Amino acid sequence: MVGVVGFIAGQKFGPKSAAENPSGTKRALVGSRAVSLPSSDRSRKRTEGRSTSVRIKSAKEAMGLRIRSHRFRALEDYYAGLGASQFEEELEKLRELHESDRLMAARLLFTNWGEIDPTAAIAHTKTMGFEGTFLFENVMRSWAAKYPQDAAAYYRANAKDYRIGGMNANRTSKILEITAEEWARQDNTAAMAWAQSLEGDDQRNAMCGIFSHAAKKDPAAAADLAMKIDSETTRAASIGEIVASWVVQNEEEAYVFVEKQPEGKVRDSAVISYIMKNQSEDPQKNLKLAETIGNEFWRERLIEEAVAKWAKKDKQAAMQYVEDRGSQ
Repeated sequence: MVGVVGFIAGQKFGPKSAAENPSGTKRALVGSRAVSLPSSDRSRKRTEGRSTSVRIKSAKEAMGLRIRSHRFRALEDYYAGLGASQFEEELEKLRELHESDRLMAARLLFTNWGEIDPTAAIAHTKTMGFEGTFLFENVMRSWAAKYPQDAAAYYRANAKDYRIGGMNANRTSKILEITAEEWARQDNTAAMAWAQSLEGDDQRNAMCGIFSHAAKKDPAAAADLAMKIDSETTRAASIGEIVASWVVQNEEEAYVFVEKQPEGKVRDSAVISYIMKNQSEDPQKNLKLAETIGNEFWRERLIEEAVAKWAKKDKQAAMQYVEDRGSQ
């Protein structure tokens, strides 16, 4: 993977882990668990910049507010002010809420819990069945955003927890992508070193997260370096992430890159990402690209979608294409 590490190396900022937090907040690692001691500073800092016009004393009170955005903001501020020992009690209080409100409140609760005591939050998600798999993701998202290296270390030691309650491979891969991308925001070099230490699908998913972050800054440079990845599967997945970002930033540049790729997994991944993200008014352009996809499932699916869009502009021409293709 020559050159890749050099590309993603950059400034390091933010605390490396909960144990190295220089901010002065009362946070420490106890065993393998990150915990925070009660601190008035934490609540003030986490609510900084948000509206504080609505002050509530319980989740139930927040859900009683008339305007939905006010309910969300008030509940977010309320959970942000909790100490580590209060989350479990608040979890029990969710039973008091209407079913339609409970999921939103639970997600906010576990998102904040994930910042303060993630392993305790994870332990509770394991007892919550199918719902717990979604809340587990909320915990890992918030943990990775603040202390990605701690979240990564947890994965290495507890990979089985990423499949609790039947969590499927797609959700597991997404959490790995999130962890890598959040880590890359803080320390590109360390994030890449972690990704390279993984194997198989895990490495591919982590690389996708890192290159997703890199593509937001310079998709052309990110693509050049991703093409040097040894594994074809990982290279294809990374290119797919880059093109998905690139086509939004500059559709023509992305098209030129995609069009020049030779047949194979990398081209298929690039074409699929381009078509799925391309919002141009030229469905025939997407159709021509879709025809080059080697994977039959994706080729037929994207051809069908391109024809449907074409039919909205020129139904007769689109139908003629279908007839001509059927006779081949």
